[in-house]
Amino acid sequence: MARDGQRKGRGCLITLVVLVVLAAGIWFVGLPIANNKAEDFVDSAVRNAMGSPGMPRVGYRDIQIDATRGQVDIYDLAIPLEEGSSLHAARIRVTVSPSELVAFGMGRSSGLSKADIAIQQFTYKATDTVVAFDVAQISLDGSLDFNNPESSMIQHIIVDASNASFTDPHAGMGFSSETLQLDVTGKLTAASLQKDFDGLLDDLAYIDIAATSGNLVPEAETMNQLGMFAAVSPWIADTENWSFESAAVQARSLDDELAIDTFTLDAPLMEASGKASLPRGEGTDTAISLEVADLNSQVRSELAPIAQYMGQTIPEGAFSFNFSWEGTGIPQLSFQSPTK
Repeated sequence: MARDGQRKGRGCLITLVVLVVLAAGIWFVGLPIANNKAEDFVDSAVRNAMGSPGMPRVGYRDIQIDATRGQVDIYDLAIPLEEGSSLHAARIRVTVSPSELVAFGMGRSSGLSKADIAIQQFTYKATDTVVAFDVAQISLDGSLDFNNPESSMIQHIIVDASNASFTDPHAGMGFSSETLQLDVTGKLTAASLQKDFDGLLDDLAYIDIAATSGNLVPEAETMNQLGMFAAVSPWIADTENWSFESAAVQARSLDDELAIDTFTLDAPLMEASGKASLPRGEGTDTAISLEVADLNSQVRSELAPIAQYMGQTIPEGAFSFNFSWEGTGIPQLSFQSPTK
């Protein structure tokens, strides 16, 4: 599975850096020609920007330059990646700092610290992974090295996308949503995205995700892990019910746990908020604490026998739910009515 993650993740960060390097090279060549369309200069800039070892071949229909604004528009971008993977976008606008480009051109720096990328009709396809969205704004902060893109480090990523979707049988859960906001801080390099998911968490610090009007798509392994809960609850077992109006997660990646500081969900299943601690690395403990404002009535009745078997009763109306498990033995859970 780790190898699958390497194949699928390899080059994702490099691809973003490639776009920035490509835009910078074209912009720097385009500046002296004052935005006149000169295909020879553009083609030369593309070849120079993509000349570094390991860079994928880039195809495009047209490139337009606004040198004074530090903008490059690339139309019908197509990048073939490893092992049959590919990336396509109808249009990508890369905006970089003109002053930083001038400093680079004068030999005072080797790259950029920031780039903004606007993308339309984006699709990334691998053997069994698909990432797509209609429109997205991406902001990158860090160190983008023109001379050695693989040594670049991204410390902050902000993504604001619409009609986003993700499927990957190895991830356990796919999703689609009308809006998606992602705010990530850490120290991401090309090597980061050659790791599996748990390894990637080593290079992340804070992860904030918010989505609206979406659906979760659990893979077969995830459904199997639901075990008796799916068996006794036909409502939960029906993935048509795995939709949500809004969901948000704020999390921190620690050595032995993924700490979910806040979690909110407004969905047909429930309206709830809470926090959780999920094990990673050498960690074994799992803890979930929820304040449930509303629970689907069918699910309430279907799960009542399990709660009773555990010596618990699901209260009517709002309630608190706590779950803990030390990795072995029987998990502990409790339901409590709100304190009056």
